[in-house]
Amino acid sequence: MQTINHLYESPQALRDFLKQDLFERSSILLQVFVGQLDKTRIQALLNSILTTHPHITIIGTSTSGEIADGKVLNQQILLSFSVFESTQLSSFYLTDTSYQQGLDLANQALKLKAKGLILFADTLQSPPDHLLKGLSDQAPDLIVSGGNAGDNDQFKQSLLIHQSEIYQQGVVGAFLINPDLTLHNDFVLDWVPIGPKMTVTRCQNEVVFELNHQPILDVYRHYLGDEVALSIPQSIMEFPLIIDQNGLQVGRSAVAETDNGGLIYAGRFKEGDQVYFGVADYTQLIQASTQKAAEIGANLPIESIFIYSCTARHAFLKEHIQPELKALTALAPSAGFFTYGEYFHYQKTNALLNISTTFLTLSESTDSKPTVKLSRDSQTLQNASTMRSLAHLANVTTQELNTNIQFLEQYKNALDETAIVSKSDLAGRITYINKAFEKISGYKEYEVIGKNHNILRHPDMPSETFKELWDTIQANQAWSGVIKNKRKDGSAYFVQSSILPITNANGQIIEYISIRKDITALVEQEQQLKEQRLDKLTGLPNRRQLLIDMEASNSTFLALLDIRNFRAFNDFYGFDFSDQILISFSSWLYRHCGEYGFTLYRIHGDQFVIRPDQSVSSKAFAFALQTLKSSALENTFEVEGAMIDLDVVFGIGEGERYQLQLAERALSKAKLSPLSNNIPIEEAHISASLDHVFWLHRLRDALQENRIVNFYQPIVNPLNLAEKKYEALVRMISSNGDIISPAQFLDIAKQTRYYAQITRCVYDAALLFANKTGANISINLSIQDIENQQLRQYLLDHLRDLSQGKITFEVTETESIQDYTNIHQFILDAKSRGAEIAIDDFGSGYSNFSYLVQMDADYLKIDGSIISKILEDNNSLLVAESIIDIAKKLGIRVVAEFVSSSQIAAKLKEYDVEFYQGYEYGAPQDLTSLNDDSIK
Repeated sequence: MQTINHLYESPQALRDFLKQDLFERSSILLQVFVGQLDKTRIQALLNSILTTHPHITIIGTSTSGEIADGKVLNQQILLSFSVFESTQLSSFYLTDTSYQQGLDLANQALKLKAKGLILFADTLQSPPDHLLKGLSDQAPDLIVSGGNAGDNDQFKQSLLIHQSEIYQQGVVGAFLINPDLTLHNDFVLDWVPIGPKMTVTRCQNEVVFELNHQPILDVYRHYLGDEVALSIPQSIMEFPLIIDQNGLQVGRSAVAETDNGGLIYAGRFKEGDQVYFGVADYTQLIQASTQKAAEIGANLPIESIFIYSCTARHAFLKEHIQPELKALTALAPSAGFFTYGEYFHYQKTNALLNISTTFLTLSESTDSKPTVKLSRDSQTLQNASTMRSLAHLANVTTQELNTNIQFLEQYKNALDETAIVSKSDLAGRITYINKAFEKISGYKEYEVIGKNHNILRHPDMPSETFKELWDTIQANQAWSGVIKNKRKDGSAYFVQSSILPITNANGQIIEYISIRKDITALVEQEQQLKEQRLDKLTGLPNRRQLLIDMEASNSTFLALLDIRNFRAFNDFYGFDFSDQILISFSSWLYRHCGEYGFTLYRIHGDQFVIRPDQSVSSKAFAFALQTLKSSALENTFEVEGAMIDLDVVFGIGEGERYQLQLAERALSKAKLSPLSNNIPIEEAHISASLDHVFWLHRLRDALQENRIVNFYQPIVNPLNLAEKKYEALVRMISSNGDIISPAQFLDIAKQTRYYAQITRCVYDAALLFANKTGANISINLSIQDIENQQLRQYLLDHLRDLSQGKITFEVTETESIQDYTNIHQFILDAKSRGAEIAIDDFGSGYSNFSYLVQMDADYLKIDGSIISKILEDNNSLLVAESIIDIAKKLGIRVVAEFVSSSQIAAKLKEYDVEFYQGYEYGAPQDLTSLNDDSIK
């Protein structure tokens, strides 16, 4: 084959040119490249050719410049004739550029057994992207080359030519049919991605409206300067968007501006595409073309070469475009044009390129192998240029910046996944919220951006809190605290908030960031527990709260108050009226107790308990109660218009233990002496002292004679009976063989050095039992054990004696609160040595949900006083539900104590409780003499 170019000047010159015998051959492809958009002249030209040579296959396109044998032309009409020896041609024109049309065209190529396809399309009205994809999906081996029609960079109207017809949209093409035809398509780009990575956030096919949620024209102005807006798209064609497509770096140059602020590119985008701006150094571009020509020239037979190069590349290289093309056109006779997008066949797919020079080499012979050597000019181009160095500097800087941005993005994503985040300006107006903020508040981003955080303020929050907040952050300090907020629907939620000022390099505050954690469940469930400790009628603390406070306090006395003959009010007025009496009286009594600093409880019916502060002496307490008694007698309570006189009776209980029981004895004595104004005091000093000495002797003997032993109660997982767990429970064996419960001696032992010895006995026996059975053995520790430095170190050091099994330390949460620092360090040390941690008796004492997180427990044991009542007491069931729910949310496994019946077990299984301990599954037993198989 051979390619001959003719630059059209006149009809007579063309007729003379066509008189050559060469043009009488049957297979001739004429590519018409028109830079003059005079349709009348073009039509006359086509008619003239086909009149004398109707067998010539004609396809053509308007251009933004023409290429002929190394020369770059402008606004000329170039006729490029390719005369084939054995290649057949089949041409077409299509108005449809859809994906389906691409599939149909591919089927036609397969039927013809075509080797290649030369294709020209209009991109301004009917972009060919979908058609190109359909072609490659159905005919992946068909080599497609060509480009989008130009119009001398006017971007208004392009032309397509097929035979004698001229079209303004669609696609024209010619199949090359010859199994022996050697085709090779290639391209050079060498535009370097530069600047930050950007995301296409709004687009429609070829039109891009936003990058990084900013108008695209604003992005260009920001990075390239305001002058780029003066002559779009010409002013930005040299700065394409670079995108990676299946491992191929592709440039996309802008070809037009839309009326609504978008840019039309010579190729499609989709939302989410990652892009960069591209820049180039002309010396590097020319060098790349020269090197590419040398490579293919040394390895391929080439008889003709078709070149399709981007008009933006021409605009950038200007006069340097000719040296780039010179290296390629030295390979063989060549022709082509400057396009609005070039087609490239790559890894069995078709790509639409910009800013590149693509070329197709053809040969019907295997003998033609040109040799291309780098010219002196090309060698000179290898010298480093300032532009190349600057581009390299910018790229390295950008890569380093992108690396930091990637780290920051990961930190941001981690924060967004785990926290509620918002940002605000210096006036407090919201500038950013994350998805977690939208989810918890009920507000969408567009509803809150630009508004103040007051939109979330709950009326329950005092204004003083927010004044303190603002004073703190405006002083360039972080503020932390719990805030109650209001959702869009009016409901409340609670967040643990940290608000931090963000400063610039000069230390000036530029914005604020708020990081919050949703603690609504914790607050609500703690509130639920708190409500279980309040008397519903009077709002006073109830008996349960009294027992908790007594356990946490060192006070040795309290008073029990009873309204004398209150039953008569029930009988005469009815229960509703009597309840109003109690409400009125409790309000009066609460007010007067507050004056003395006393705490008031309602524990049952008309009975109240008064507890003094620890600093009050018993004598001062009794005197204050005498004053209250007199005031009550002198006061008249009005209820529903009736005037009610009340007589009250007091009894004081004083002692280290059993204060409530002692007060009840004293109250009984007071009721037996209705005429006495004295308040009886029941003391327990003498009996307690004797009891104390007696048990000290028994403890000493039991320790010396090894009669402090462990009984083991199974902790069962019904879903995995092979998971062996036991709790070690201390027992004393009396000298005559009786088993003595720890309730009789353990509280006394805590006041002596014997307590640490008991803990060591329990621990040593548990280690032996774990090694013997391979089971998980739980032992109870008090804060007294943990604060004993010598005992604490002994417990940690001997964990290494375990050869199998595991030790779980059960810590009573009411005690741990007293000194959390010590217990927290012990937990860390124990867990690092392989032990596990359980919170014991949760729900019975000062059960603070926030400590569940800080204690990092593996198990939570619900107190048996709650579990034992869940079938008949709805309040106990509610408390159990709350504890189970929060434990599961925190990833803590739940153990239910006092599971004494199959009915209780069945109820607990409804809530997916994992472990059960109680008489339903086994009583505490002495198992130390049994072998491994006996306890499986």
